This record gives sequence, structure tokens and C-alpha cells, in this order.
Amino acid sequence: MSGGDINAAFRLELEDGRCLFAKTNPKAPRDMFAAEAQGLAWLGEVEAVAVPQAIEVFEDALVLPWIESGARTAASDEALGRGLAQLHRH
Repeated sequence: MSGGDINAAFRLELEDGRCLFAKTNPKAPRDMFAAEAQGLAWLGEVEAVAVPQAIEVFEDALVLPWIESGARTAASDEALGRGLAQLHRH
């Protein structure tokens, strides 16, 4: 997958049909992915917007649920804006 500046990113397809997102970096600072997983968990506690939670955390990789992109609508844009505002208030 493309997109990351410092990590390699992958869409993983498991034998049971589930898809996951993984990013890796063999040169990552020791606790980089653990800190990211903790940050996602903290953001998810607010329940203002959907935040993926770590499935696995390694010293050089992070595995998350795969999120399919969907079509933007005025309603989804408004919901995201309201959710981000609530997150910032928290």
C-alpha cells in the first residue's frame, strides 16, 4: 500500500477472509508502535469518532483492523466534524 512516509503499509488477507492493516518499520524507535496503540486506545475512550484499536503490537509493527473506505456524504462530513469537536473538548 502507499501512503506512509516512514513506515511500510500492508493490507493483510487472512485465510478466514478477514482483512487487517499492518504497518512496519524495522528502524522504528523502540516504543513507537506501543505509544501509537496507547494513543488510539485513549482516543477510543471518548467514543466521539470511530477509532481502530490495535490487534497486535510489535516493536517494529502495528496491526489494526482493516477499514474499507466509503463514499463521503454531507451527513458523514457533519458527523465527523461533530465527533472531532467532541474529541477536542474532551
